[in-house]
Amino acid sequence: MWRTFTDADLDRRVEPRTRTLREQVVHQCVGEDSWMRRMLGIDTGLPPLPAKECSEPFIHHYGAATAARPGPRRGSR
Repeated sequence: MWRTFTDADLDRRVEPRTRTLREQVVHQCVGEDSWMRRMLGIDTGLPPLPAKECSEPFIHHYGAATAARPGPRRGSR
C-alpha cells in the first residue's frame, strides 16, 4: 500500500486532526520496533527508521526489519 504514495504525499495532512503519512509511517516503524524489542525480546539489530525518510527507503527498511524477525515455526499453531 505504501507504494501508492510518492514523497510529495508524505507531508500532506488530510485534515488538521490527522497525522501526515510521514508521521504515520514513523509511528508504525518506531512502535513496531519498540514493541518487538520490549514485549517479545526480538532485536533485529536495525535502527527503527531508515537513514532517509522517503517513500522507497521506508518501504525497504520496513521490509528488512520484518524479514529479520523470526517467523512462525513449522507445525506450530
